[in-house]
This record gives sequence, C-alpha cells and structure tokens, in this order.
Amino acid sequence: MKRAMSGGGWGWAWRMAVAVVWACLSAQALAQVRTEGLAMPKPLQGLPAAGAACARHAEAGGATDPGGVALPAPDPACAVSVNELVRDKALAEVVWVDVRRPEQADADPWPGALRLSPDALRTKAFLRGKRIVLLGEGRGQAALLSHCRRLKAEGFARTRVLQGGVPQWRLHEALAAVPPLPLPPPVSLDGAGLWMESLDEGNLVIGHAGDGLVSQLPFASQVDTWSVEAVRGLIERRRKATALPLSAIVLATTPERAASLPLDALRQALWPTPVLLHSGSAPALRAQLQQLEATWRARERGPKQPRCGQ
Repeated sequence: MKRAMSGGGWGWAWRMAVAVVWACLSAQALAQVRTEGLAMPKPLQGLPAAGAACARHAEAGGATDPGGVALPAPDPACAVSVNELVRDKALAEVVWVDVRRPEQADADPWPGALRLSPDALRTKAFLRGKRIVLLGEGRGQAALLSHCRRLKAEGFARTRVLQGGVPQWRLHEALAAVPPLPLPPPVSLDGAGLWMESLDEGNLVIGHAGDGLVSQLPFASQVDTWSVEAVRGLIERRRKATALPLSAIVLATTPERAASLPLDALRQALWPTPVLLHSGSAPALRAQLQQLEATWRARERGPKQPRCGQ
C-alpha cells in the first residue's frame, strides 16, 4: 500500500510538472499573439522590420551613390536609343558625359566627352540647361536612370542616358553605316566656372600671357602664342610632372583675341580630350571672382543673429 501510494505520488508530481510547463508555453504563445497587433513603442516606430530592408530598398530604387545614400527610383523617360540619337538633327549640340571606368574610357575613347561621374556632374553648374547624354558601360542601366532622375531634379533637366551604353553604339556602327560623330561645341564657362575648373587637378587651364586672365587663377599655364605646338608642349610638360589623367583642356581668352584663336585646329589636335572655353576680359573676371569671394564669406558668417533681448 505504501509503495502504491509512493508510485501514485510520483505520477501526480509528474503530471503537475507537465501542466506547469504547458501553461508557461501557452502563456508565452498567447503573449506573442497578443503583441502582434499592438503598436510599437514610439522610439521604435518607423524602424524597418528585420529582413525587410532589402525589399524596401529594392522598391525605392535599388541603388546607392558612392556615399551610401539611396538613389531615387529609375526614370524610364531618361533612356534614349541609338536610333533616336542618330536621327537627331541637333546631335552636334549634345554634351557627352562619359561615366565609364577610366580603363574602359581609355580603351575606347569617346570624342569630346567629359569624363565625369554622375556625382561630379552635379557640381558643374555651367552644364545646367545643356543637352547631356550619359555614356555608360552597357550594364547598371537602372542606376544611371536613377542618377538621371536626381540630376533632372537638380536643374539638369535635359539629361538622358544612352540605352546599352557605348557597346550598343559600337554595335550599331558595326551593323549600319553610321557617319562619324561631329565634335560637340566647346562648353562655355563664366568666371565662376573658370575658377572652379582651375581647381580641378585633372584639367589643364591655359591662357595667353598678355590677357591677364590666368594670372588671377590659382593653377593655370601661360602661352605666348595660341598654336597647336605650344599647347601640346604644355600637355607634355604636365604629363611628365603628374601621373593624373588629363580630363579636359580649359582655354581662357579675351573676346578680342577669341577671333584669332585657332579653336577648330586645337580641338582636332587634342581629340579625344574635351575642350572648355572662357571668353572674357580681365576686369570682368576680377569682378566675378570678387563677387564669388564675397558670397563665400557671407556663407561662412552665416545668417545675422538678433541682439540679446530682441
């Protein structure tokens, strides 16, 4: 009888332990069910759910710029086909921007194209309002269309992206008799643009010694005569002094000397390096630079603060 009671006691204890464990699991499950429909605490609201970041990122555009900032959704209206460009009667007005990697751009240069990343293009205020076509590698089209949307929103409203990039254009050339591309017109710079381009180590800024323009710039070279040989000599000296690739040639001249500037001969001799042009007097450049300096100083000081008690 005692042994039976002992066995019955152990069985009762075992059943009680199972019941307790089951109750705890049920309470935990019930807590999970009940909390699913409740609002999260305010500090946690707005945070993306775990595992959903990739999906949301893909919906937002699926690309980021080099700084890690998410790009807007691709803009399909930015895409332009090779056939559309070939039929364009105003093709000579296009500013080509080569966004390919340097090794690809060197292997297959595009005549007169500016070699800029989409982010660097955003800093070129003198290109706002121009007809711009971005030349890519033929892949990563969605990212370029996203960059195009952002550029259009920031004032580069006439920006397009070549469908299929440079490889698609080369394929079209191989399959059809396509006339050679005309050299695009030189991009004109105002005084502020000339100053900013002179700070770019990839550029070679050249001016005539007697014009008084390049003497106002931090980095520039002077020539005694505008000739192809003189400009080529400066390029060769630059090549020996620095290992940086040459992005563009910037010519600074006065309106009086611009008529005698052998611009077409220089552009043909410098192909495929793009040519930028500033035409203006030394006093006008000095006035623009003084205004630019005053603007920078005003931004450094910031807005005026009211006096105490006001």
